[in-house]
Amino acid sequence: PNVTALNAILNALCHSNDENSAREAKDLLRKMVNMHESDTKCDMEPSTTSFAVVIHHLAKLGDIGGARDILQWMIRLHEDGTISAQPDIFCFNSLLDGLGKINSRTAAQEIEDILTEMEHTGGGLRPDRLSYTC
Repeated sequence: PNVTALNAILNALCHSNDENSAREAKDLLRKMVNMHESDTKCDMEPSTTSFAVVIHHLAKLGDIGGARDILQWMIRLHEDGTISAQPDIFCFNSLLDGLGKINSRTAAQEIEDILTEMEHTGGGLRPDRLSYTC
């Protein structure tokens, strides 16, 4: 398998109605990172899509903490040079959308923190129209 095939599996897991799909998707993403770390010549380096699909799925399920953990992990892996992928606007907007749909006293502050983090993360992303309407 290569990263394209594994991304297709991640996508299928995240679109299934199986209650274990989130755990299985996170496990597969971890395996991809571990395989890449153990053999950088194999085509298993997780892409932005690999992380984005899992972040979106977790946020959609209301697991904002889990989605944020995956985003932070992605940022750390990128910053330490383990992976070349870095978060894109879809990763952040998925998290913002999830936060906008939960009933939490801290959601507004978390949204503000994510918007700030978005602008200060490696690529210097700027919030788009969707970022503000989530």
